[in-house]
Amino acid sequence: RVHPSFRIIATAEPAAEERAAALAGAAGWLNDEVLPLFTWIRLVPPSDSELAQMLRLSDCAPAALPTLRALLGYRAALEGAASAEPSLRGAVPSQRQLLRAADLLRRRPDDTAGALRRATGAALLTVPPAARETAHALLVTAAREAGVSTSAVPPRPGMGDGLGGDRVGG
Repeated sequence: RVHPSFRIIATAEPAAEERAAALAGAAGWLNDEVLPLFTWIRLVPPSDSELAQMLRLSDCAPAALPTLRALLGYRAALEGAASAEPSLRGAVPSQRQLLRAADLLRRRPDDTAGALRRATGAALLTVPPAARETAHALLVTAAREAGVSTSAVPPRPGMGDGLGGDRVGG
């Protein structure tokens, strides 16, 4: 016998092609037989103010605030640009990446380059080269607008820096 309080929680996000087909009115990625087994809960991404609260900006040293503002500005710029260029979606820093960068800045408030690298490095390696260029330019702009020295912005990945990606000449 199964205990009456037994529950299974499953999460899923349809593949991009299937999401586009569902928006176009095509049959969904779950068939009619399986669909009634699920309750649908739509999770709305946090607003900028909610994200700032999660990052606990008020707990950070004043030296760390410009870096966190740069990361929030970068995320917002990427989300806006991703509507026109979908390949940029992979470069948007996740909440977890932002939280890790904020945690690093709480321990080392002057490690701007480390926090920027921690929040953006891996994601920039996964997007196509053209999107990588755009994302890097948006990061430089966000840093400049937040008052962060652009010398702290990590170099573009994949440009012969040992991080993989597009190598010229072999």
